[in-house]
Amino acid sequence: MPNMKLTELQFVVMLVSADTTSLGDIAAYIQKESHQVFVDHPELNEGEIMPDDLGSDNYVKVPKLQELLDEKALLQAFAERHLSKQQQTELFDTLSLENNKRLANEYLCKIQKLSAWRTLREHAELKVLTNWATANGIALEDSLE
Repeated sequence: MPNMKLTELQFVVMLVSADTTSLGDIAAYIQKESHQVFVDHPELNEGEIMPDDLGSDNYVKVPKLQELLDEKALLQAFAERHLSKQQQTELFDTLSLENNKRLANEYLCKIQKLSAWRTLREHAELKVLTNWATANGIALEDSLE
């Protein structure tokens, strides 16, 4: 049985997590033994016939990243470790006014902390994906463990 690449899992999670209001919800399932990915969306599965047993134990539904990673708590921990008290206040004031990740990223760029934030976030994302895969019987070629 071939192992799934972590980058492939990351792509599928990003696909189902994307804010695609024009397409609606996108669901994906991974067959546990073959690691074949099935995308359940009429515009994205290119006429692929979906297996009848998607709800069985042979498949696992791919979660949205927001279900696995508490980005607000991660940002809070990052801020406490890397930002001054003044910078923390400015960052969270920006977020509370707009609740907009783009503005938070612009602020972190302005204070030259965006690269460190992206590195930490990427590592945390890969870690939660690795943990999720392990918990759901998906063998990965290149996990973080």
